[in-house]
Amino acid sequence: AIRRAVLESRPVVVRHPATADGYVAGAAIERATLPLIREEHAKSDAEYHYFTRRPLEDPVYGMNDATNDATRMLQDRDRHDEKLPLFVLVGTGSTVESADGLELLSVYGVDAVVIDAAVADPETRETVDTLVSPELAAVDADLSTGALAASLASAVNDEVRADLVHLPAVSYWSDTPERYAELAHNAGYDLERVAELREAIALEAYYQSYQDKRELITDLLFEDGGDLAAHVSEQFREKLETEIETASANVVTEAVDGVEFALLDTDGYTHRFDFPPTPLLLDDLHRRHANGDPFATVGIGTDELYVRATTDLSVRDVADRAAEIAPAADISTAGLREGKIEFLSGERDAVEDAVVAAVAEQF
Repeated sequence: AIRRAVLESRPVVVRHPATADGYVAGAAIERATLPLIREEHAKSDAEYHYFTRRPLEDPVYGMNDATNDATRMLQDRDRHDEKLPLFVLVGTGSTVESADGLELLSVYGVDAVVIDAAVADPETRETVDTLVSPELAAVDADLSTGALAASLASAVNDEVRADLVHLPAVSYWSDTPERYAELAHNAGYDLERVAELREAIALEAYYQSYQDKRELITDLLFEDGGDLAAHVSEQFREKLETEIETASANVVTEAVDGVEFALLDTDGYTHRFDFPPTPLLLDDLHRRHANGDPFATVGIGTDELYVRATTDLSVRDVADRAAEIAPAADISTAGLREGKIEFLSGERDAVEDAVVAAVAEQF
């Protein structure tokens, strides 16, 4: 679909979350597609007209994002006589929470491809042209979306395969598959270097999150001799450690039905409008405190919370069960990928108790 769009002079729009994994995935497809566009079009700025990568502030592809995309594509069609684009949604769009956004695109008959290694709902197949998901294909593999997109990119343009071999390793925060670590090492990226790239991308993904930062990301992932990533990753570690220190000092622990919980008031004990974002902070906090026993981390704010657990947790089931326990709180799943649940702020205390009980039931 991507190669066909290039040959048909249709713009390719890549949407991905503003996370390290999302940026790695989007950058891999970008690295593969831009040379094809340059070959197809003589104009020096063709790659800026026919390929756009737009990070998402929220991993769910919602109506806000779809409205923005629809507005842009219709303006480009009417003002510049451009064809309607191919949308490639990477690490987003695979769950029912994105259905409204996808349906808006489908009204205009645009093609959409969804690529997601983490989560997917069968219903998504009905709203997109192509859904690439190991989960729906019954493939049992420890894949990140970055790893999946790097494989896709090498199929789109085999000539850039050598540029991409280290990307899968960069996309994993922990438990990197040995094969991907080996590929990165053979390409000259040892574990420390891979970690620096991951951390640098995560930091840059946060700032000006809606910008693609094409040239900066290219420098970091493909053309950096080491100084840039090392410098940015040092900032990442300093900022993260400061937040972790504050959060750890204010974590409240409790045990429910044999499960230990670490509870953090994310309104009171995080800098909500500075790096790191709450999901990344909770990921790191959870990795540091989980020791193999049944353990869950819950970060709760004014009207949303995030859940991390040492078991395979169905966030949707947690939200449904919590809604039964606290029916007045209007509890709903806001994002499977990031373990996010929303609720009415006035019922916060009841929601916290209900979610803890619902999580404990799943162990």
